[in-house]
Amino acid sequence: ACALPISGIMKAGNGNFWLMTNGYGVLIWNFPLDSVMQRITTQNGLNSDFIYNLKRDKDNNYWIGTGAGINKITFEHGTNNFKISRYGKAEGMFGMESNKTAVMQNDDGKIWFGTTKGLYIYNAADEQSIKYPSKIILQSVKLFSQAINSKIYNDSLSEWYNIPINLKLPYT
Repeated sequence: ACALPISGIMKAGNGNFWLMTNGYGVLIWNFPLDSVMQRITTQNGLNSDFIYNLKRDKDNNYWIGTGAGINKITFEHGTNNFKISRYGKAEGMFGMESNKTAVMQNDDGKIWFGTTKGLYIYNAADEQSIKYPSKIILQSVKLFSQAINSKIYNDSLSEWYNIPINLKLPYT
């Protein structure tokens, strides 16, 4: 048996289970042999060893959501050799940290990830990512910890939250 902190389990076939850990990467554990067959960590190319979600897609690639981005693991057919692709800030992700269990693949093959900054959709068909950032609602603007109510620095205030419209602040 495995004595590491396991945060999730996915059955992979042939008696193998993928074990998500908090700080030890992914373990491929074989139940009949009661043995860890392979360990995949940052030393192999993962963005982080803290694993928050795991998904096998229709093409048998493994998608791993971590605390520092997303990884795709592709195995060479019939071997234990694999390639790790990295998806993070450099690849256009705006939310680096995946949320626990927030991953799915829909019928057209797109893989959806919930991140701490919004929704990230990977389209495997054309290697494109679609990003939906979280919406920001500005509810107040203060100048020196005071609400801006006069028209000295702005034209007017918005109706709903009294946010200054056309705010222009002097600077030196």
